[in-house]
Amino acid sequence: MTKLLIRQLSQLLLLVGPVVTLNWSILNWLGYEGGPSDPVNVNLFLFELSGPKQVVEFKIRGVIILLGWTLGFLHEFYDRYFPERRFYQFRSFYLNTIKTKWRQDLIPDVRISIQHAKRRWFFPFCKVLSWTWNDGFAPNDRDVNLWLTSWQGVSGLALKQRQPLLVDFRGIRGKKLKFHEKWFLLNQFKLWPLQLTKTKEVKCILSIPLFISTGELSPRWKSVGVLNLDTTSDIGAEFLIAYSQKLSDQFADQGKIVAYLGG
Repeated sequence: MTKLLIRQLSQLLLLVGPVVTLNWSILNWLGYEGGPSDPVNVNLFLFELSGPKQVVEFKIRGVIILLGWTLGFLHEFYDRYFPERRFYQFRSFYLNTIKTKWRQDLIPDVRISIQHAKRRWFFPFCKVLSWTWNDGFAPNDRDVNLWLTSWQGVSGLALKQRQPLLVDFRGIRGKKLKFHEKWFLLNQFKLWPLQLTKTKEVKCILSIPLFISTGELSPRWKSVGVLNLDTTSDIGAEFLIAYSQKLSDQFADQGKIVAYLGG
């Protein structure tokens, strides 16, 4: 009820503001007679306004509009901030809880990262793979929170193909890229030189798409992100290769909930 009253009051104040006009205004209704140039003295709650009537009217109109806007802003902030805060708390609790179960099926060498495809206001041309959560990364891992667009890397390729993708980098790391492949995004995964440098320690990655259901009577599945299992060790790489199908099925099933945690 309080939120409803605040919203209606903010809208009322924004409507009342223009009523404070130069000819007949709310000041006339309140008993402050006189022409536009006649002096008036108005006690407005905590402060006093005095001067020519049209100047006082202008100031009051500004105060009313500012107050209405402030109340509207506070209402929208409250409506958005607290639900988002509760959502992030739930996401953190859920992922840190289910991580215990995930780790029972993985070896310590395997890292986990979750990325959701989002369109950012500062980069509207295409979606960006925004890191939602990760586990197992060391402080010296340079590829943590690596900036990728939705068409770059193994993650972008898995997102586009809408199916799990396993890549063993050990067989292609020794290949020297040509100038155009390195500097014009013509390499296999369309990475910039800095991105190539930051990911050079990764030896194997299994990227699993995340899907959400859209529609009710005739639902369709939309890929909204990826869950990555990767490693920087040979032991981790052999593990991912040996159990890729099992891990793909397991995390694709659990990813039905994770897909909705992008915020």
